Amino acid sequence: MRLVLLLSMASMALALAARTARAQAPGQEESASTLDEDRTLRASPARFLPGAVTPEAGQALMMGVGWAGYDGATQAPLLGAGAEARLGKRLVIGVGATYAPGTPIHPGAVRPSVVARFQVLDQTKHGIDGGIAVAYREDRFVAEDGFFQAAISVGQRSSRATWLANFAFGSDGEGDDREGEVRLAGLRRVAGELHAGLDGRFRTAIASTDVNRSAHGTPSLEYMAGPVAAYTLGPWALTLEAGLSGVRTDSLHNGLATLGGVGAVF
Repeated sequence: MRLVLLLSMASMALALAARTARAQAPGQEESASTLDEDRTLRASPARFLPGAVTPEAGQALMMGVGWAGYDGATQAPLLGAGAEARLGKRLVIGVGATYAPGTPIHPGAVRPSVVARFQVLDQTKHGIDGGIAVAYREDRFVAEDGFFQAAISVGQRSSRATWLANFAFGSDGEGDDREGEVRLAGLRRVAGELHAGLDGRFRTAIASTDVNRSAHGTPSLEYMAGPVAAYTLGPWALTLEAGLSGVRTDSLHNGLATLGGVGAVF
C-alpha cells in the first residue's frame, strides 16, 4: 500500500515538473532538432553512472557498462557490470551483476539483478524526461529473498549539460524491511568531450520489523557523495567518481570511496 501511495505521489510530481518545464521561456529551450542530434548514438555522460536510473530510453538499441572501485566505509571493493536492451521506443530491459560484500552469515559474492524501465515523459514534447522502473536485486538482503525496488527518474539533457534525479522505494523479499533512496547527479561540459559535476546518493531504512536485521549485517543508512567526471568519445564513455561514503549498521562508519567505469551504447 505504501508503495502504491509513493508511486502515485511521484507521478503527480512528474506531471508538475513537466508543466513547469513546458513553461520555460522560448529562449531557454533547445530546438527539437538540436535534441535529436544530441540523442543519436552518442554516449550520455549520466547514463553510465553505476546504479543510476536514467529517465530516457535513448536512441541506442543496447548499452553495456562495467565499473570497479573501493569503498573505505565498508572496506570492500565496488564491482559490477550491466547491459540493457531497448524494446520499442520506450521500454528498456536490463540485467546486471554486482559484488555484494560479505556479511556475518554470507560470504561476499557477485549476485544478479534485473530491471525494467519505461519512459513516460519526453523532453522534446514535455520539456523534461521522466520514467518509472522496477527491479529485483540479489546483491541486497541476500539472506531475505533479495530486494524488490520501484523508482521514479526525471532529468534533462542538452549538448552542454545533463542532470537526473532518482527517487526509489523498495522492500526485501520477506516484506519486513523497507528502504528509500534519493540520488541527484549533474554534469556540465567543461572542455571538448570532458564533463564534470557532482553525484550524490542517500539510502535509509524507512520501516523494519526484522529483529535479525543487525545480525544479517544489513545497513540502516548508506551514502556516497562527491565530484564526478566523464569523458565521452562517440558511443563510448569513461567515468570517474571520488568522495565521501558512509554506512551504518550498529554504528556509523565513514570513509573515502573511488569508482571508475567504462561503457558504450550500440
